[in-house]
Amino acid sequence: MRLDPLTDLLKKALPDFKNIGGATDFVQVKSNAATYPAMFVIPLSETGGKNTVEGGTLQPIKSQFGVVLGLKATGTRKARDYTIDSLADLKMEIRAALIGQKHPDFSYAIEWVRAQLLPTKETGVIWWQEQFSVSGWLRRAQAQESGVAADQVYLGYAPEIGPDNVDKYTEVTAAQLEAIGG
Repeated sequence: MRLDPLTDLLKKALPDFKNIGGATDFVQVKSNAATYPAMFVIPLSETGGKNTVEGGTLQPIKSQFGVVLGLKATGTRKARDYTIDSLADLKMEIRAALIGQKHPDFSYAIEWVRAQLLPTKETGVIWWQEQFSVSGWLRRAQAQESGVAADQVYLGYAPEIGPDNVDKYTEVTAAQLEAIGG
């Protein structure tokens, strides 16, 4: 899952929040003195369902990601201080920015899953994680049907497959899937 589309949504929704990054940024912050407040989008898990096409790949996928917040316990109660006191408002702003949005690689809208406090050894700082999921499809045609070597066969997300047309894709052969761009 590409994280950039998610960080872009958050940056657009929270323009005053200056420290928004990805998983690599999160690892660096956790190992060094952090600049707070901080927000990071990190991948959490991916799970697949049953492959629905014989001789090819058309498989449901669910990806989960987290938005991790690092907030200080100090500061004033101004709305944009982004301290622990502003956590309730901030998590609702994050949810509003993501829930119902469409990630370009997936077929269905982003859903909120849960939130939790993360363990930390830092004094005066909390790490809070909002967890989201997004679902879609993986697709691939068999190498012999596509006429290319097996290691060159496209396997990727299929955002054009959605709830209104998935039956059409599960009933086609791998050759037909290749002909429609799969």
